[in-house]
Amino acid sequence: MELEPDSQIQLGNAYQRICLGVLGKREDIHKQDLHEKIIHPLLESLGRVPDVIYVPSDGMTSALIGVWAERCEVKCETIHADFRKFARRAFVLRDSQILKAATHLLLFEQPKSEYIVKLGLREFKKGKRVFSVSSGKTWELQEWEKETCQLKD
Repeated sequence: MELEPDSQIQLGNAYQRICLGVLGKREDIHKQDLHEKIIHPLLESLGRVPDVIYVPSDGMTSALIGVWAERCEVKCETIHADFRKFARRAFVLRDSQILKAATHLLLFEQPKSEYIVKLGLREFKKGKRVFSVSSGKTWELQEWEKETCQLKD
């Protein structure tokens, strides 16, 4: 007896979870700017709502994304930095937890630090989709592409 392949099932098109990790923070953001300039373009680019969102425990952006996720019934996990146990390394360990769990990244670039950009570049090289928000007042969301990133093959 021969089995014929089901025409509706296509190999390689299995459901893939979208786990969005958020790194960096911005304190000068408004809810309307977050929705119009960041969340809506991000959802259009992803094609659907993420399954899980991982946010750091500090910052206005994390709080607003958490509120949005709650309203949309999206699971949102807040990752805390344990300063009592890890002292100065707490931020780095928290960020590494977010990076490990995420399949996609949303980075809020910092004006005085390249730390977030370097983390994003490392994960982009590993094949993760990375989105970034510039550190200026324009709130421009950009998806990283191989042509625009400084990748060393």
